[in-house]
Amino acid sequence: MGNATQQILQSYFNFKHKYIKTRPRAVVISAGLEKKAQQLGLEIVLNMINQKCVAGEDINPFLSKGTFRLGVHDHLLNDWKIHHLHLNLNKAKPTDYFNDRSAYLLFAHVTDESIYFIDIRPHQEDDVFAQRELLRIVRDNWPQLDQQFRVQQEEIEIFPKFNEQEIAIMRKKGHMFLTQVDDHVYAPGLGSAVSGFSLEAGMEMDEFLRQLYKIHSYITDHHDDLKANLSAKIGRQLSKLHFTLAFKDWLFYVYEVNSNQFVNFELSGYQPRYPDMQTQPLT
Repeated sequence: MGNATQQILQSYFNFKHKYIKTRPRAVVISAGLEKKAQQLGLEIVLNMINQKCVAGEDINPFLSKGTFRLGVHDHLLNDWKIHHLHLNLNKAKPTDYFNDRSAYLLFAHVTDESIYFIDIRPHQEDDVFAQRELLRIVRDNWPQLDQQFRVQQEEIEIFPKFNEQEIAIMRKKGHMFLTQVDDHVYAPGLGSAVSGFSLEAGMEMDEFLRQLYKIHSYITDHHDDLKANLSAKIGRQLSKLHFTLAFKDWLFYVYEVNSNQFVNFELSGYQPRYPDMQTQPLT
């Protein structure tokens, strides 16, 4: 794989890691958060985000404006799987995608089914993205989620036990580390490579490449069967096959150019489904 291809894939999987996929989600709110939002005059924007999550609308405009830039890495997300959203409904221009920055940030953990509103904190707070209190709130509100966040080893202890300032420094220097909060150790997001690239996103990219290699091998080994299948599908004999990748609805497909068909080898992260030998037009 060439350097250019690797950079494109890294950029894609890093973007995918930061992007909050648009789909309906249940909203789970930590104890006291709604009261805090009311006291800060933020209940309207918090309710708006809540409604958008439930309705399956796009909440990515509440992320930071640099989120989707190729060289921008979210170390809080990489380490603790926690997004931060700006609590602002205004835009500099009506045509802008991102909302304006805000004085307060909403910290949230996102899964396919749910979004957990963890805390609201001042944007200008010292080391705001390294506050271990975020992990304490997860522990105190959602024990089952806390179990997923923890390093599951008995009596594990790390040294030194980094405080918030030290965590922020370690991230800036590109070091990997575990986070100890009281009696437990956390590494839900696996951390970052020296480049800042998410290790979790990197693992997904590696799995993608492994599956792509398997599919390439299958196509090579079953070339004649695939050509006969596709020829029968379109009603004419193909002299040769030309396969490429197509991307649709957050899935990669293997597309055969000369027949204008795609073979249903779905490349979908850790759960590829291939090959069922069925073809259909790529719309």
